[in-house]
Amino acid sequence: MERLFRWLRGYINVRLYGHQINRFINLCSRNGIHLWNISHDLKHIIRVNFHLRDFYLLKPFLRKTKTKIRIMSRHGFPFWCHRHPYLKWF
Repeated sequence: MERLFRWLRGYINVRLYGHQINRFINLCSRNGIHLWNISHDLKHIIRVNFHLRDFYLLKPFLRKTKTKIRIMSRHGFPFWCHRHPYLKWF
């Protein structure tokens, strides 16, 4: 059921670069931003998933920790609607 709600809200798979990634994760969790599927690619690179709503709240934390972000993939209903504009009933 949780996977359905994640798909309906939309989520983004991102890659984070930087030396203060642990601090970034702590800031996100302290401020109520939910992270999941956290995995390390290299020493200073991790992959993580965010809700689309939470993605727009990351800018101050990225600036504070000097962490860079790159979107790897987008999933969910909001992105599905943009790929299928001919379905007017959505």
